[in-house]
Amino acid sequence: MSQRVFTGNVIVGTFRTRDFPADDGTGFDGGDGGGTIGPMEARVAKLEGTLQQIQADLAVIRSESKHYATKEDLQRELLANTWRIIGAMLTFGTFLTAVTYYIARNVH
Repeated sequence: MSQRVFTGNVIVGTFRTRDFPADDGTGFDGGDGGGTIGPMEARVAKLEGTLQQIQADLAVIRSESKHYATKEDLQRELLANTWRIIGAMLTFGTFLTAVTYYIARNVH
């Protein structure tokens, strides 16, 4: 069954309606009709065990996190390496210029 909502002369939306069964006070509205939560207890116990493992892993990560590099550390090292590369290129270029000058003047 569907119901249309009108605003003036415009249809705003078409909504499906559903008739729900009367609430019997149990809080369950379906399932297999067994009315038991036995399998859920096993699932909750499994989740609790998994949660303990996750908490242990998180404690290890937190204890080792002080040894990890931060963004600032990486930026500082990148800047230092950039200047080392620039210095090496300037030194090598100066050396090549000196060798070329020596060859041009002294080798006949």
